[in-house]
Amino acid sequence: MYRNHEVTMGYFKPDGEIFGAKDIYGDSLSAVTQWKIGSSSTIHSLWNNNGSGSAWKTYNGPNIAEGTRVLIRSCNGATGSGFVMNCSDWWSAAA
Repeated sequence: MYRNHEVTMGYFKPDGEIFGAKDIYGDSLSAVTQWKIGSSSTIHSLWNNNGSGSAWKTYNGPNIAEGTRVLIRSCNGATGSGFVMNCSDWWSAAA
């Protein structure tokens, strides 16, 4: 499942629990894909600080039980400070 958010793209592929982040705008910020698993409030993040137009950065996440809800969003981030901003709404997928 892919999601565009103005200047970044994020995705989640349930088969293999793969998350991805891509920067599509040259603004000196990084692309950040964030997710929460099930009812947990813990936010996990994948940073792609390779610059606009670079390849997808992917992460093979933990084994998530089939059917578990995963919430995902796509954001910008300032790599130096670790500050995440301008996020899309959360969207839902099933593992």
